[in-house]
Amino acid sequence: QAGTYCDISLTVKGVEFRVHKIVLSSLSQYFLNMFTEDFVEKNQSSVVLENIDPDAFHVILNYFYTGYIKVSPDTAEEILRTADYFSLKTVAALCCEYLETSVNAENCIQRYFFAVQYGLQTLKDATLAVIKEYLATVSATSSFHNLEINSLKDLISAIVNDACAEKIFEAICIWIGDTSRKSYLYELLELVPTEHISYSFYMEKMKNDKLLRQDLKCTTWMLDNFADRFSESAIGCSTRQNSIFLTSANADASKFYEFKLNCNCLESRSFRPKIIFFSTFHYKNGIYLVAGESDRKNLQKSFRYDVFEKDFFEFELNCNRTNAASCINGDKLYVCGGYDLSSESALNSCLCYDFETGQITRIADMNEVKELPAIAVYQNSIYVCCGISEYYTGMNCIQRYDPREGSWSKVADTQFVSNACSSTVMSDSLYVSELYTLNIEKFDFRNNNSDKITLPKHKDGGYITSVDNKLFKVYPEGLEQYEPKEKKWIDKRCTFSLDCPIIVPWESS
Repeated sequence: QAGTYCDISLTVKGVEFRVHKIVLSSLSQYFLNMFTEDFVEKNQSSVVLENIDPDAFHVILNYFYTGYIKVSPDTAEEILRTADYFSLKTVAALCCEYLETSVNAENCIQRYFFAVQYGLQTLKDATLAVIKEYLATVSATSSFHNLEINSLKDLISAIVNDACAEKIFEAICIWIGDTSRKSYLYELLELVPTEHISYSFYMEKMKNDKLLRQDLKCTTWMLDNFADRFSESAIGCSTRQNSIFLTSANADASKFYEFKLNCNCLESRSFRPKIIFFSTFHYKNGIYLVAGESDRKNLQKSFRYDVFEKDFFEFELNCNRTNAASCINGDKLYVCGGYDLSSESALNSCLCYDFETGQITRIADMNEVKELPAIAVYQNSIYVCCGISEYYTGMNCIQRYDPREGSWSKVADTQFVSNACSSTVMSDSLYVSELYTLNIEKFDFRNNNSDKITLPKHKDGGYITSVDNKLFKVYPEGLEQYEPKEKKWIDKRCTFSLDCPIIVPWESS
């Protein structure tokens, strides 16, 4: 402090500090390089340091000369930032430890983003622990209210796996506050893990929320996430429309229908692409046609029918196969088995397409090659049933793929069906129907027991599906619905003529 034998002057925002090069160089690689390497500052008697806080630099200088560091809640972050700038790892670690031990509901937001900026994992973990535990209190602070939308989304994504879903929803509503931010509500709601929202919370906090009800996207979000878990009367939305789309597996592109279950109306829709032996599924507002063929070649792209625009559009997805099975699990498409026209061979390979990232990957191969197998999803696992073998014989094996384990395992053998099939899941049971006969089997996941379903009225085979926990079967001239209590099939009021009819459900708002 007396300035004795000082050999350089450092100026920080107008404040001059007389120091000794040897002292600074002994503890900081930053200053060692400055005073010994070929930097312009090497031979200067004064240096101006930019982007440094003078108060924090004074504390750092005191550490250089005494080995002692003094921090407080108001100075710790700035001192750590300065220590990081000068490559003082010991000081930075001490400051980080101090920040970790003094995190609370008032400062956790600021310290979380500070930790993210400087890559301080232990501090980040400490702040997240406080945010998760005291989210209700944290969401009432000015730091939370002043977050920008992208920062809030980053924060929610960081806590979503552990924090209470209901508290996340309430925190979002607090941040939205008045209508000035309501345009962000839908994109924030999509981050909420709705599977952990309870019925009582939904009824009390969400059902009659004005912001949710006034926004069409938010109303759709409620339907998409709660209609299957809670009764439709509890959801309280009257705009729901359930449909079944029907077309032919052959090249008759003129026949593409929508049958509206609520009003028993059959309506003709857009001409579809002239492809054959494709697989169908629904995802969000689209009906997809994938893994088909055209002119005896594997289809190099897929197609999407937009339910609202009522037209088909090309979809860039090449599955390199035909006669495959496809299903949706979350935001991922699984395509299994089929036949490769280029190699003239049946397949046991499986693909996974992520709608969120647009990436397609090959997952584990099935235990057997299968053409025209049935496929369904139950409790986040993929079930593939029956199919035609490479020797053109019927198969009766049910295989299960767990995405978490990344492997296939045999579940059971079907007792009453084999060969080319379709399937659907209802009430903890897998229904499997042969495409070319009337046989339908019900497999109970809970006890691994199989029962034969009453034969449909009509003699032709066809695809089955389920909507609103009701079983439907299509045949070339119409549609049947199964009544489990009476154990009989009832004709729906629709007639058409479809060769090799395919059926796919869709639920909307």
